[in-house]
Amino acid sequence: MEERHRRPASRGGPVTAAAGRGPVTAVAGRGTPAGKIRTRAVLARCVSYALLVLIAVIALYPLYLVIANSLKTNTAVALSPSAFPAPPTLSSYSQLVAAGQLHSFVNSLIVASSTTVGAVFISALAGYAFTKLRFPGRAILFAGLIATIMVPIQTGIPGFYVEFAKLHWLNTYQVQIVPFLAPVFGLFMVRQYLLSVPDEIVEAARMDGAGEWSIYWRIIVPILRPVLAALGVLEFLMMWNSFVWPQVMADASNVAPLSVTLPTLTDRTLGIVPLYGEIMAGSVLAIVPLIIVFLRYQRAFVSGVTYGNT
Repeated sequence: MEERHRRPASRGGPVTAAAGRGPVTAVAGRGTPAGKIRTRAVLARCVSYALLVLIAVIALYPLYLVIANSLKTNTAVALSPSAFPAPPTLSSYSQLVAAGQLHSFVNSLIVASSTTVGAVFISALAGYAFTKLRFPGRAILFAGLIATIMVPIQTGIPGFYVEFAKLHWLNTYQVQIVPFLAPVFGLFMVRQYLLSVPDEIVEAARMDGAGEWSIYWRIIVPILRPVLAALGVLEFLMMWNSFVWPQVMADASNVAPLSVTLPTLTDRTLGIVPLYGEIMAGSVLAIVPLIIVFLRYQRAFVSGVTYGNT
């Protein structure tokens, strides 16, 4: 005769169901602590992704408007600036070229490229001198240079204007290039980077008979490549987007950069109505060099900026 009561299974063994059935395996469901933790983790990840997507949309929407409006006529932009171009047209780009804005684009390239090359070269030399060379008043001179960063350049524009007017530099390329060839911020970046380089390397090279110029080119410059790339990208970006200085010092059409001439595009007949289609096309044209420079030096830029922080 069958036993009416079965012996309960031990805590460590499987739970036995009715006769003829195998063991039942306990599965952690949503009600268990482990299931709740996994649910919360998935929910938190979904919320994080949703916030990132929202931030990306907010950041990219102005760029979409610029590109979309550049593919419209001036009238279409004025009537429906947020609508998708239907059909897209390149008339704004052709009118931009006809207005001579390519010359302003070249001016921006000349000023930004020349300033970047000169600033990187001089900052590297000055950083090496303030880090590895010993001379009287080095600390005081460096502190004085760093203090100038606290003074906005806009406060000195009236005095600079008088000075460059006496030099007959107004409405020239040099007034846009020379004052920015020795950025104190570049000196600071290079100096801070070189502080991590042991002085013994330079002393050993001097004992081997290497001159300062040879030490600089063969030892220091290869070490400085990441920070010089970061400085170059920042300097190019700053000069490319410069507006106040060239507007005051070089607003003539033959030397003015794109940032100065682009906002002045108005209707040829009325003279007061902005040509938004051409302005948007010029904005797209102005974005292209920045994207190219950043993508070309992205790794070196990130390496130079994050050095010492990881």
